[in-house]
Amino acid sequence: MKKRVLQIISAIFAAHFAFRGFYKLLAYDNGEYSDKAVNAYVGGDAYNYIINGTHATAYFTLAGAFLITTVLLEVVYLLRNMREERSVVKDMELDNTIEQPLGEKEGSLPLSKRGLTKYQAEVLIDTKGRTIKRLTESLNSTIEDDQLVEVQTQIENLKKEQLELQQYIGTLKK
Repeated sequence: MKKRVLQIISAIFAAHFAFRGFYKLLAYDNGEYSDKAVNAYVGGDAYNYIINGTHATAYFTLAGAFLITTVLLEVVYLLRNMREERSVVKDMELDNTIEQPLGEKEGSLPLSKRGLTKYQAEVLIDTKGRTIKRLTESLNSTIEDDQLVEVQTQIENLKKEQLELQQYIGTLKK
């Protein structure tokens, strides 16, 4: 939420200035038939419409600038999240936890002692899911018989690891 404060403020300013621009365009009373003049500056209606149109243009320009700022801040936020996600995956690849099943790594620590965050565990689950999908698709294609058992074993191991990670996430929530 802290990261989006500027974005929210910018969106509020955009809405405010858009409202002010429409108010300048649509709210006009020269005070001839009422007690109070609204958006009337000089004696002639045409001059007041020109002045109000100029003010409305300025307000719409400000609203557009703040709207563009809001969108750019959203893009920066999304890019930052993508970069963080890539760094988590890259760290896990360096640690070789994605490529090797958890039980096969000699001296591997149990999940509770690895210090994985909930986000890292979710990324691992997603990565393993994509690997399972890719391996399942390779089963449907032409694959040699000697590789068939190996691929099926890999799929089973990945499913077990996914289940173990989901159980680990469950312990983190408590």
